[in-house]
Amino acid sequence: MIRLFAVLLVLIYTCLLSKVAKCQQNVFIVDSETSLVDANEPPYNQVRPGDTIILTGGKRGFLRIKNFTGEKENPVIFMNYNGQVIIDTDHYYGISIVNCRYFKLTGTGDANHFYGIRIGRVADGAGIGIGGLSSDYEIDHVRIENCKSAG
Repeated sequence: MIRLFAVLLVLIYTCLLSKVAKCQQNVFIVDSETSLVDANEPPYNQVRPGDTIILTGGKRGFLRIKNFTGEKENPVIFMNYNGQVIIDTDHYYGISIVNCRYFKLTGTGDANHFYGIRIGRVADGAGIGIGGLSSDYEIDHVRIENCKSAG
């Protein structure tokens, strides 16, 4: 019951931040053990424009996000929740975003952390890599440090 209430609060929060009349329809939760979020695989194949994908707070390794498509006025939103997302990895990227269009990666999901997404260390590469035909995106409230390349 508490988890449902928390998800509803996030949904209301994202609706208030939205500059469009249509609010997000669905919320998907990604735990800190998950390293691949692919719109071609369940349950993420159910994500539609305007939906929110919650990255739970806490320490995690690298994260790869693939194949999501929002709309110009209704992007898919990736947002931290319940604390700061902290990436610490020996991998060659912290966050890799591939083949995504009209999306927003934001660290505004916890009022206690200005940088709700923090890439604290990537031993062998970039903090954030965006490629593979990705376009039309916004990134905010993300801090990158201790990487060979920021992004």
